Amino acid sequence: MAGAPWVTSEGNGMVGWATQQDYSEAAAAVISSNGHENTIYELSGKLMNQEELVSELGNVLGKDVNVQQVDDTAYAAIMKDAGLPDFILPLQVGIQESIRNGSLEV
Repeated sequence: MAGAPWVTSEGNGMVGWATQQDYSEAAAAVISSNGHENTIYELSGKLMNQEELVSELGNVLGKDVNVQQVDDTAYAAIMKDAGLPDFILPLQVGIQESIRNGSLEV
């Protein structure tokens, strides 16, 4: 919100982003009705890449948010400089890699 870019190394990878409210409503619908025993649900929103997600964020904020695509090494350095602990960095980079490789395109 302060004008810094949205930094990502996931390229054009797609994720079915959904809001906490979307998940809450789905859970409420299941637990408040019958017939869901032994059923597994995969919840997902509309598939979007980071550019599309950030565009939606910009609409909510009422301002443009720039996206900065970087490689994994630069992403880890930027996240470290932002204060993420060292033990979290491989996890964060791994998530970016998984998205970039299509693993989270559900």
